Amino acid sequence: SFTSLGVETINVDGEVIRVGDRMWRAWEVEPFEEGASRGQRVAFTLDILREGDPVVRVVRTYALPQQPRSMHRHDLRSEVTIENLDGNKHQVIVAFRGGMGVPKEGTRIDDRYVDCGIHDGVRVVGNRQRPSSVARKKGEPVRLFAPDPGEPDKALSWAALGNRYFTCTIAPVDAKAARSKAYAEVAAVDLDARAETSDDVTVRFTTLPVTVQPGAKTSFPLDLYLGEKDGRAFKTLEPYRSRNYYFQVAQGYGWCTFTWLVELMIGLLNGMYAVASKVGLGDYGLAIIVLVLIVRLLLHPITKKGQVNMVRMQEGMADLAPKMEELKRKFGNDKVRLQQETMKLYREKGINPATQVLSCLPMFIQMPIWVALYLSLTNNILMRHQPLHFTWVRDLTAPDALYTFSSPITIPLLGWTIPSFNLLPLLVAVFMYTQQKLQPKPEPNPNMSEQQKQQQEMMQKMGPLMSIMMLLIFYKMPSGLNLYIMASSLFGTIEQHRIRRHIKEAKEKGTLLQPAAKPAETVRPRRRRREEMGFFEKLQKMAEEAQKAQPKRPAKDKRRKR
Repeated sequence: SFTSLGVETINVDGEVIRVGDRMWRAWEVEPFEEGASRGQRVAFTLDILREGDPVVRVVRTYALPQQPRSMHRHDLRSEVTIENLDGNKHQVIVAFRGGMGVPKEGTRIDDRYVDCGIHDGVRVVGNRQRPSSVARKKGEPVRLFAPDPGEPDKALSWAALGNRYFTCTIAPVDAKAARSKAYAEVAAVDLDARAETSDDVTVRFTTLPVTVQPGAKTSFPLDLYLGEKDGRAFKTLEPYRSRNYYFQVAQGYGWCTFTWLVELMIGLLNGMYAVASKVGLGDYGLAIIVLVLIVRLLLHPITKKGQVNMVRMQEGMADLAPKMEELKRKFGNDKVRLQQETMKLYREKGINPATQVLSCLPMFIQMPIWVALYLSLTNNILMRHQPLHFTWVRDLTAPDALYTFSSPITIPLLGWTIPSFNLLPLLVAVFMYTQQKLQPKPEPNPNMSEQQKQQQEMMQKMGPLMSIMMLLIFYKMPSGLNLYIMASSLFGTIEQHRIRRHIKEAKEKGTLLQPAAKPAETVRPRRRRREEMGFFEKLQKMAEEAQKAQPKRPAKDKRRKR
């Protein structure tokens, strides 16, 4: 609106004149054509009087070019022009504001921001402020940019106010187009100076002093982008790319995962949705479920191998407990020999401790995917307000809200406010608990030590606690993320059932703890056999070589020590 993009003050020869609340004259909307660009334009004018005579005229022009949706552009051109109306030269400073009144999109946190892009002579770098931190200054400006005499190449490129999905970005234009040196300061300001509210935080642009000769005029042209944060357009279209508008998108991806993974998630979901839409099945919820199935199928070999090795390790270690204690008593003072004998014992039993990481690997792999999916839900404009068809879920980027309370419920002591009853997080907790209960568990072994028994009991108690923690953590998360985890747990439950059946069959056949077959030295050449050694075989070989390389101490040294 004109209010949010209006001129605040004009300093004429040292006299500060507030013009924001004055009556401006609006001219009729007229078409314009500049090269290949066509559109409509409107101008607002205000004369500054001194002793009843006009001194300068302020003209604020807005030009809206024609932009088809396929162009992925949401541009608006604006210009502040100062015209000298008398026979004297005047020094003028103009202060105008950017966008204002950007609403919050999320219910959990304030997702609004104030960004500023600064050209350092080579590239555009950004910095970010939160409106809440600006509001705490109670009207005191928070400087985003100011010229630095020690860095003459530094110049203003753009400043923006936005939220999770939309941005109002203002870029001053000069001959170089990517930066401007006409501004003395750009600052974020809370207009009502109240720390309790941040809805009226705006960006204030203040120009450097400019001398306007009699009959002349000076202008401050601006490029405005008012629309969605389109990462693809910001990375490919000019001048968005050279000005690094993509900084606003990348900042929303956070630091907990890889930017390329978030972009991959957005591309996969949008691609699957587009393909399904061609056959009348366009549903982002369905795309999320298909994504879960793809990830589960890719991770199935690792999951299966990890679960089988976990049971093999637990049952085998319990059987080996007495022999391990005997080795410790026999070689307790010789760590190298103890390690060699331990590895030998593991090989005889067909146990490889290094493979235990496979049981945790699927979870570690999926954690960045969860974070990337969450960030794709909170940054992908195409998923905004998309429902899960044939269910109560109306927006996959917000909590599912099966029932909305008339007034939010506050949990005592914790201070948490719950505006609605969300069913999906409960289903997530139930499915995760079921999946954990179905995980293969070793049968009780009488040879287990007390410490091993305590560790096993502790691991069994962690399952319900983890389910409760997941419920608390994900209760206010987007329903699309809860749908992903719930579907993953459901497919994981089916997968666990198949793995349990496989382990049971292996136990019945007696192949679960079958010792590893020794390679036949007469058949395989030495070099090839060395290349096919397992990790622990190589480790044992290295330990033996290290022991041989150690110089033996003379007998007289031993007698001296005695």
